[in-house]
Amino acid sequence: MIADRRPVLLLVNFHAGRFTGGAAVAHVIDELTLDGEREVLVRQTPAEFSGDLDWIRPGRYQRVVVMGGDGSLNSVINAFSARGQLPPLALIPAGTTSDFARSLGLPRGSYRDAARIARDGEISYLDLGRINRQFFSYIACFGAFATVASETPRELKRTLGHFAYMIEGLRRVSTIQPIRTRIHHEGEVCEEDILFGAIANTTSIGGLLRLPSAQVDMADGKFEALFVRAPANPLEVPAILNTVLAGRLDDRNLLFFTASKLELEFDEAVEFVADGESVGKLDSVCIQNLHRALPFVLNLKRDS
Repeated sequence: MIADRRPVLLLVNFHAGRFTGGAAVAHVIDELTLDGEREVLVRQTPAEFSGDLDWIRPGRYQRVVVMGGDGSLNSVINAFSARGQLPPLALIPAGTTSDFARSLGLPRGSYRDAARIARDGEISYLDLGRINRQFFSYIACFGAFATVASETPRELKRTLGHFAYMIEGLRRVSTIQPIRTRIHHEGEVCEEDILFGAIANTTSIGGLLRLPSAQVDMADGKFEALFVRAPANPLEVPAILNTVLAGRLDDRNLLFFTASKLELEFDEAVEFVADGESVGKLDSVCIQNLHRALPFVLNLKRDS
C-alpha cells in the first residue's frame, strides 16, 4: 500500500482553558513525527486566526489534529465544511471541560497520549449535527446555563478551569426564566415552558450533567433530546436542577427522547449555543443528525 505523503495539519488554540504553553505543542509535534515520515504544519485554529484561511483546503491533509477544546473543534468543523468535505479529524484535549473528549474516552491528562492516538488511531465515522446552517460535534442547547461556557471570562477559565463554570452557573440561578417552546417531532407538536433544552450526542454536558453511556451511541443517527420543564412553583427550580445534575431522567419535569430531526419555535428569539460557542439569537431552529458524517480518529491500531 502506498503511504499517504500529504502533511498533517495541527491547529492550536493557544488560549484554550487548559493549554500549558509552547512546550506542549512541541511534545505533540514530537509524537506526530515519530516515524520521521510525516510533515506537520502548525496553525492557529480558525476561530483564533485573523488572516486568510486559504490553507483550509479539502483533500490537502491526511489528518487535521485540533489542540484545544470543544469550541476549537467546532470552529474547525465549520471552517472545513464551508469549503467542502471534512478531513479526518483528531483531538488533543486542551479545553476547560472537553466534553467531546470525555464522551470518546480520549486522554485529557496527557498531550502525548492523545497525540499517539491522533498519529496511530483509526478513522471512525460519528454523527454530525446541524443547527440551521451551522454544524456542531456534540450539542446544541438553550436556556438556563446554556451560555455559561461562551460567556465565562477566558482568564477565569485558565485560572480555575472547570470550577469557573460552576461559579458562573451559580451566579445565574436567580435569573432563570422559562422559555415558551414549541417542539416539532415526528409529526407531532408539544408546547411547553422550558428552563433548559439540549439536543446532544454526548455523555457529558459541561462536565456536570452526565447521560448514561448505555443510552448514548455517537454513531446511531439519533440525538438525545433533553428538555427541563418549568414548574408551576418557582421554588421547585433548584430541586429540579439537582435532579438533572444527578442524571435522573425519569422525573416528571423532564422531557427526554431520541430524535434524528426536530424543529423548535419560540415566541421570542433565544440565545443558542453549539459546542460551547454562541450561534446567536434565534426564534426558530431546525436541528438534524447527519448520520456518520464526521470522520474522526479514535481507537489505536491493534498492531501499534
